[in-house]
Amino acid sequence: MSVYQTFLKVTLLPHSNGDFRIGAENYSKKLSYDEMVDTPLDKLLEIGYRNLRQNQQAFRETAAKIDPKRTPQRILLDLDRDHPAAGALLQTFRDVLTGLREFIVRHKIVTVPSLNPPIVEETPPFARALSTASMESLARLSKSRKRHSLM
Repeated sequence: MSVYQTFLKVTLLPHSNGDFRIGAENYSKKLSYDEMVDTPLDKLLEIGYRNLRQNQQAFRETAAKIDPKRTPQRILLDLDRDHPAAGALLQTFRDVLTGLREFIVRHKIVTVPSLNPPIVEETPPFARALSTASMESLARLSKSRKRHSLM
């Protein structure tokens, strides 16, 4: 990253004199070509802001159920502190998955067909830009060797 940062500062920045913004017309074309979205930008903004307000309201309601004495922002900060460190994420997820499985079996919620737990591993670097979490359960893998990956 430091080599890239140096490249940006030393090589690219001195030669950069354009504008990175592509404008509304080009952005509309990009949405159309890349995503097959032909909704006008003002309508997309309207939809997006309406959805944002709905999500904010739902979060306020959920936060009030968690603890009506704390602000939603305080609850969000506390939730953030509860998140595992990057180096512990995979093991934390493995532990949670094991606990869920044990709970399901103990309470006879559903029958778990295999005693072998899924394999949880990092998403390969080449696939990280395309997925935040993946599951590989192809027929070529035995039922006991289904692969799950988590970035």
